[in-house]
Amino acid sequence: MSSIKGKLIFLIVCAVLLAGLLIAYVYASKQAKQKPPEDTSTTVSMIAEKSASITSLTVSSEGSSITFSPASVDQNGTPTWEIDAATGTSKDGSVTFPVDPGGMTWSLKGSQLTAAPDNNALSTMASSVSMLTAAQKVTDSAADLSEYGLDKPAVTVDVQYQNGKGYKLGIGGKTPDKNSYYASLQGDSSVYIIDSYTAEGFKSSLDGVLDKSLPGINTLTLQHFSVTQGGKPVVSFPRQYASPDQSGSSADSMFNELVMDQPYSGEKAYCSNIAALLLGNDAVNNGQSQYNLSMDSLVELGAADLSKYGLDNPALSVSMGDGANQLNLSIGGKASDTAHYCMEGGAGSVFTLPDSAVKALYNIDVISLLDRILAIYNINTVKSVNITGPGVNYDIVMNKTVTSPATDSAAEQDSYSPTVNGTPADEQSVKNAYQKLVALSYDNFDKDGKPAGTPRLTVTYNFEDASVPPKTVTFYDYNADFYAADNGGTNYYIINKQSVNTVVSAFGALANAQ
Repeated sequence: MSSIKGKLIFLIVCAVLLAGLLIAYVYASKQAKQKPPEDTSTTVSMIAEKSASITSLTVSSEGSSITFSPASVDQNGTPTWEIDAATGTSKDGSVTFPVDPGGMTWSLKGSQLTAAPDNNALSTMASSVSMLTAAQKVTDSAADLSEYGLDKPAVTVDVQYQNGKGYKLGIGGKTPDKNSYYASLQGDSSVYIIDSYTAEGFKSSLDGVLDKSLPGINTLTLQHFSVTQGGKPVVSFPRQYASPDQSGSSADSMFNELVMDQPYSGEKAYCSNIAALLLGNDAVNNGQSQYNLSMDSLVELGAADLSKYGLDNPALSVSMGDGANQLNLSIGGKASDTAHYCMEGGAGSVFTLPDSAVKALYNIDVISLLDRILAIYNINTVKSVNITGPGVNYDIVMNKTVTSPATDSAAEQDSYSPTVNGTPADEQSVKNAYQKLVALSYDNFDKDGKPAGTPRLTVTYNFEDASVPPKTVTFYDYNADFYAADNGGTNYYIINKQSVNTVVSAFGALANAQ
């Protein structure tokens, strides 16, 4: 009995050992089949050409195919690329591109931006394939390319050169360590290993090789700016302000202004205020003035039906220009929780744009854009100022004297001998009071129309140049705390009484000091 039991144990042990040997054999065979040779000491050149001599380069991956070629080559041999053809689908596979863009604009031309090639992305791709080096050669002659994913390569790169040479690179599956890819060249039965960075650089859809940055705008030199929401104008500044001599403003300074026609015709906005809207106060305070936007993902080139993106009647439209660049951006429906569809210009190519890029344009505080000054005239141009009202009558005469320069290179010197109600007054004190007067700013617009009733105060500016008519600002009671002001323009304003009365009191102090 014990003999039978011993034989049974022996047989069981032999069976276990045999099974273990069988598993080890299968594993070893599989590893030998997949794992490349361990010798990685020598790299192998697969292609050695000059990227500047490329005549065409076609990259096909993930159902997309892009063909591009150098439009020009500079003196340093650096190409500028243009896309010749594109087929396939968008990154998410939902939209088919045209087989051939044909007459479509692939670069910025006026405001008709379809999509420009990203020259850096294309140049990197061209350089990578032209000087392609493998980390190692796996085999000189592969019996079964499917073992390496090269029977149907995930990516193919077809490149042609001026010397007549051409190469077709196939990129297959990943190596077992997941750090590299198998690759082969058409007409060569060898299998190579190339690094992941190089291989994945060719895995680019059309979306990946388009420059989706929008024209940059210098906000401090804006020539026009407008925002429309739901087809209705929110703000419109169609032109720069060409200041008359008496204002003293400079059209080429940081105080550049635009003139509004909607919603308050004739009002002016400092470009710096618009810059703060677009960039944020912190950015402007730190010296930033360039407004740069970049679209996110390509959705459809040359969209025939804009309504499915909400772009037939955009939710928001923005137009601005600085003389060098022009941006016309339309925002449509929601593409996701954090992005909307957008289109630049009228070319019909649809992209997505992050909501954060234009968030500030949805709720514009129009008043915050305006300079809000009731009347500003350079003291050098003013001959006299009259302030009148119940119990108030101040006549301030500047009595400017111009001293000719001692040399041709020197400037004229202005000096003043002001009087208040005919009595000499301190020059600096008069200047200080005048600066407070012309710095008066309104708080809001009086939407009730032209003020009526008896004026509480009237301020009249008379100019040295007799051809310039006097300018008058009239103040009426609006309520207990505010005046309604009329400066002779098309709009009427609400201004804090205390700020106005403080300025008038400063002139009163000068009159009473005589």
